[in-house]
Amino acid sequence: MTAFLTLLLPLLARVAAASTAVSTPEDVTMWCDGDLDLESADPAPFYDPEPLHDALQGRQEAQQFPPMSFRVFNHVVYANETVEGGWVAEDDIKKVVNMLSTDFGRFGVSFTYVNTSYIPDETLTTVTDRKEMHKTLVRPLRLGQYADLNLIWVAFLQGAKGACTMPAPGYLNGKLTRDQVVPVDACTLRATTVEDVGGKVITHEVGHWLGLFHPWDKGCEVGDYVADTWPQEMGTNSIPKDKKRNDNGGEVFQCGEWRPSNYRNFMDYFPDRRNFTDLQGERIRAHGYLRHKYSTKRPVSTSEGELWAGCKVNWNGPKSFPNGLACEMNSTETLTLSCAAKAAAGGSGEQFTIEAPCPLEWVGPAEFNGEVNCEELNFNHFQCKPAAVPQAPSQTNPAKEDEDRWVWGVAEDIKSEPKQEKKQDDEEPWVWGITDN
Repeated sequence: MTAFLTLLLPLLARVAAASTAVSTPEDVTMWCDGDLDLESADPAPFYDPEPLHDALQGRQEAQQFPPMSFRVFNHVVYANETVEGGWVAEDDIKKVVNMLSTDFGRFGVSFTYVNTSYIPDETLTTVTDRKEMHKTLVRPLRLGQYADLNLIWVAFLQGAKGACTMPAPGYLNGKLTRDQVVPVDACTLRATTVEDVGGKVITHEVGHWLGLFHPWDKGCEVGDYVADTWPQEMGTNSIPKDKKRNDNGGEVFQCGEWRPSNYRNFMDYFPDRRNFTDLQGERIRAHGYLRHKYSTKRPVSTSEGELWAGCKVNWNGPKSFPNGLACEMNSTETLTLSCAAKAAAGGSGEQFTIEAPCPLEWVGPAEFNGEVNCEELNFNHFQCKPAAVPQAPSQTNPAKEDEDRWVWGVAEDIKSEPKQEKKQDDEEPWVWGITDN
């Protein structure tokens, strides 16, 4: 055990150094560029009425989930009162919100319409500069907290039908402030998406807002961090005809083999989208929980540790440690955390792993001395606390200091890092849906 900790401590130092880096736009942004006409796209007549994923979908139909609801604020920015001019009637927006509750409903997720504001502005309703959009369009309009969905309707988005921010790892791990993230968190949509393919482009985009990737975003080995979708090289709409066939409810030749297509999945690019898979639902609930957990602020403690992921976390060891705990990430984008219980003098401590099918995020100290207890706050979120939080020495009134100065174990006399000027790129964790999605 001593040898293990001797090897582990230098690695912990590297983890601490790596954890100071703030996510770049490349870490949190997907650009789905293009200008294809969805309605004229080849329907790819290679599928059967009952594809493989319809069977997968049925596995958890009877499972009951605790309700999770999101308020929806709408902003219609229009040039004239036509859909081409950016206009969407309030009744149509209410139907969209009801549709979202239906499409996400089997995972206990619902959406509640709040209101719609109408902004006549011929300039703002035509979005040609993505980098300026969050400054000129989103920031002035957005309402609510991090768990509130804002839908901004416009006449035109350059090369896209929709753009949504995904949950920002930099905010969830405490490296970005609320002011850097929440004011630019929204979905911007062409008004025509209300009519396109039954409005399912909107469901697709809100899937991004709740943490879902496309099945091809992370390559053939990973896909989208979801085990019951099939990694592809591209959207089904773009796969050549000679790489599609009717076997097994619709197969495509992707990633070096014939495999089932995701064409019925909301996160694919194909007109006939109609469902999410069970594990996509798990990811939706994981990120929905995190949005609600840190809806108003993201406090970070210097004495407590947190572990979270956008999927189910498997904690394969004890949760109480009389003598302390030390953990080590296996890589920057790790799926496994190696941990060890510290041993009493002359004894040996247990080694164990924490695993997830998607990247794990550890926030706070990765090593604890003395008694520490960990608890599961949600299936994707664990928290470790020392049995006794150390108190800062006081020179004046100890009782008053203990009462007033500690929030999440952080003393007010610990100097914070100098506030850095916000970078434009830090405010652009956008997912752009291409016109054929």
